[in-house]
Amino acid sequence: MWNQRWTTGGYARYNVTSEPDSPGSWPFATMFLARAYFEAGNDEKVWRALNWLLNCPGGKAGAWFECHADRPVPPLPPLGIVPWTWAELAVFFVHHLLGVRPNKNELVIRPRLLSGLDKARASLTLRGQRIDLTVTRAEKEALAMVNGKRVPLVNGELKLAIPAKGQTIEMKI
Repeated sequence: MWNQRWTTGGYARYNVTSEPDSPGSWPFATMFLARAYFEAGNDEKVWRALNWLLNCPGGKAGAWFECHADRPVPPLPPLGIVPWTWAELAVFFVHHLLGVRPNKNELVIRPRLLSGLDKARASLTLRGQRIDLTVTRAEKEALAMVNGKRVPLVNGELKLAIPAKGQTIEMKI
């Protein structure tokens, strides 16, 4: 699906043979597939998508056009810059890469670093409380520290009660 009818990279939102309106790459659709490739463990294709997002028109400014295509069926409106790609990036980094998955009663953190990425840091707010999270690649054993105290990991996951105050979490995975 990469480069269906073009040579500039990216994924279409649909198979372009079924929709003649969009024969071009769509940044948010590219992030859909990057998230799926991440979960499947195909880091090479994730990096390809992220590098394409960085280098396509508007990428360095974080101002992606809705799609990169010639709109062949007038009178279609001109393409604009839409925030959907930013939402997909946030979901990718927070939910997938950092593995932050709050639920009603607990905070579950199950990070996985991409190959070639040895450290990730984020400051997040969960129910009004700041969580400073640092994830690094472990040289030896996986471990977690919450506010300087070691906390056990179970199957690579850190499970905590929903924080009532700010937390500093360091994980080596």
